[in-house]
Amino acid sequence: MNQQGRPYTRDGLDSVFDQLKRELIKAKQIRPGLTFHGLRKSLGERTADAGFSELDIAAALGHTNPASSRPYTVEAARKSGARRVIQALDKRRT
Repeated sequence: MNQQGRPYTRDGLDSVFDQLKRELIKAKQIRPGLTFHGLRKSLGERTADAGFSELDIAAALGHTNPASSRPYTVEAARKSGARRVIQALDKRRT
């Protein structure tokens, strides 16, 4: 909500986000180039890696269809499976 208690317009949100980005870049807390898409993608990846369901991820990202979260859960499952295989093979060597 903006200062008048109303939802942001697209331009208003872009303006606030740009101002926040400039402050965070100046404070060296983020690198230049941060986007809303990048933030959403990061959230999707981190929640999937943490084991949240497609429904949970879709809700967090504001998606109405849980299938939109599937790329995140598929990638998380791939990484997790690869990690389990490597760990199992390491145990067999010792």
